[in-house]
Amino acid sequence: MDSAELLLRKDEALPLPDQISGILRERIVSGEYTPGKRLGSVRQFAGDFDVSPVTVIKALDILEAEALIRRIPMKGIYVSERLKGENRQLNICFAFPEKEMSPEVLQKENWALSSELQRGLLGAAAGKNAVLQFVYFEDHPEPGVLNRQTAELKKYDMVIFVGHQLEQLQREIAGVIPAFRMVGDKNETIPASMIPVDYDRDAVFLRLARHIRACGCRTAGMIGMHSGETAKAAMFQSACEACGIAVKDRFFWRFDTVDHEILAEKLKGERPDFIYCMHSDLVPDIYEAAFQCGLKIGRDFQTAGIATGVTFSGLLPQYTYFRIPRFEMGYRIMSEGIEAVRSGKELSSLPLFHAELIQGKSTCPIYEEE
Repeated sequence: MDSAELLLRKDEALPLPDQISGILRERIVSGEYTPGKRLGSVRQFAGDFDVSPVTVIKALDILEAEALIRRIPMKGIYVSERLKGENRQLNICFAFPEKEMSPEVLQKENWALSSELQRGLLGAAAGKNAVLQFVYFEDHPEPGVLNRQTAELKKYDMVIFVGHQLEQLQREIAGVIPAFRMVGDKNETIPASMIPVDYDRDAVFLRLARHIRACGCRTAGMIGMHSGETAKAAMFQSACEACGIAVKDRFFWRFDTVDHEILAEKLKGERPDFIYCMHSDLVPDIYEAAFQCGLKIGRDFQTAGIATGVTFSGLLPQYTYFRIPRFEMGYRIMSEGIEAVRSGKELSSLPLFHAELIQGKSTCPIYEEE
């Protein structure tokens, strides 16, 4: 039996044309089939894979649609000349484990973060002869599935992951192809050879604390969910203390689910001068509770956060926040990743990104931030 036939898994759901095109694609991308090379005939491939000529033709249709091959009547099948050097079309994978990319699946802020990242990736890919493909992979797979996932990713020129999703696959592919990881938490353990992408969190929290001080606030609190964000809370508290702002435990309000009545009662009672909202999805709840108990944000207390800004667009008074530069991150990943792949230079890191202060009316600085 030919070795090519052994690579086919005829008992699996993946159609044979997709399997065959995947095998041939890997040979082209790896350089085994060089640009301009004349490949075998349909009949030869049918014999090698022990399939019908119709199946081979369907596989070749897939490769031709991807501009990897050219079929010239009366001459044969050739690897595309476009794959020579810098002209080669790059295939880039955005790997995700959600069954669907929908705001019903992701919370509003996570949906906004994903959308901004993807806009940046697509914007940078335009005009660079690169194709970005969004590919679903099962998370926490069995070993056999993981092996197939790894083989699938090897067909791409580089891959982008988000946070701790698909960590097993991240460990397998890191160092094999350029692999970027959007950092979700400063304390994340990132597999070796992964390229971390993040904004300067320490700088943002210090700037936030200085902004709070510039607004004349002497005390600060936090609102968050019981489910986590302990790293954010610790960083906020440390930055505030460094700026002489008192953060009291009694002003750290945690919720499993937000009850506007309870939140309104807390706001009507003893409250800090400033409230940091750790979860952007809770910002509208703070506004609702403040309205419910007759408090004016920006006058009776001040509030700000760190986010994309999409979640609370349209709120009055306008919300003050440090904008997470997710679009810029995506653009930089794609631009520098493509350059590294084409030049053959190793890319091990990207500099931390700067988060811009978007001044609204939910804070009222009385002097300019340092």
